Amino acid sequence: MKTILVIEDEAQIRENIAEILAFTGFEVITAENGATGLELAKSRHPDLIICDIMMPTLDGYQVLDALRQNARTATIPLIFLTAKVDRGDQRHGMNLGADDYLIKPFEPEELLLAIESRLNRRTALTQYIAREQQKVRKLRYSLQHNQQKLQVSQKQEEIKADLLQRLVQDLREPVSNLNLATQMLENATSQEARDRYLKILKTECNRQAQLLHEFEQLQALLTPETTKLLQHYRIIDP
Repeated sequence: MKTILVIEDEAQIRENIAEILAFTGFEVITAENGATGLELAKSRHPDLIICDIMMPTLDGYQVLDALRQNARTATIPLIFLTAKVDRGDQRHGMNLGADDYLIKPFEPEELLLAIESRLNRRTALTQYIAREQQKVRKLRYSLQHNQQKLQVSQKQEEIKADLLQRLVQDLREPVSNLNLATQMLENATSQEARDRYLKILKTECNRQAQLLHEFEQLQALLTPETTKLLQHYRIIDP
């Protein structure tokens, strides 16, 4: 049920409008002057406001100006009621943000058509804003997701570089041992010494091959998913 606020200082007109709207299915709240109407607009946040122009305390223009300066009430459609209106008055109201004018006396059908038109326009605007906000949320999510993927990719490269550095360090010792064993084998004077250095060579060759195999396995395991898992369990720095 849509809520409509009627701000009108003439009791009979205010009651007639409220009766028409209530009979049509609207929830109606009323105010007998501009100041009261403005407070009701802020506290009840109606879907539409019908407001007389010439009123005590605050006239319709002052009410509209205050509504448009408040973020909570700035987008509420407002229809002015007036006994007469010239082009200057109408332009002034439109410049302040009025949505329509109804000249007294008016027919109930005229009032209801004006209300329906403004509510439909507001619904369309609300739906458009919601769609645009959804697009912005999707774009923000996409940017964040791509940024996370880039960070994971960068982390993978860092891990691979670190593994390569460790491999180089680990290979230095067997390579050094291979060089030493090769030299000693060349200078060996007995079969026993040659057998001992050949054993060292075989051991270090196997050790080197194992290190290379382990490195290849680690590289294959470094997917974005496993990188996140390693970071989650603090196995590597996030």
